[in-house]
Amino acid sequence: MKKDIIKHTEFKGLVNNICRQITNSNWRPDYVVGITRGGLLPAVMISHYFNVPCETLKVSLRNGSVS
Repeated sequence: MKKDIIKHTEFKGLVNNICRQITNSNWRPDYVVGITRGGLLPAVMISHYFNVPCETLKVSLRNGSVS
C-alpha cells in the first residue's frame, strides 16, 4: 500500500481548508463525528473550530463484517 506522508503544518492547512469550505457553505454542524484509526485528530480540530461536540465512531472490519 502506497502512503503519502504529510507534515503537521500541511495537515493543519488541509483541515483549515475543510473548515473554510464548511463556513462558506453557510452550514454549521451540530456535532462532528471522528472515525478511529486516523479520523479523530481532524474531527477534534473541526469541532474546536466550530465550538461543537465531537463524537467518536469505532469501525472494526474483520472477516468482511462491520461492527
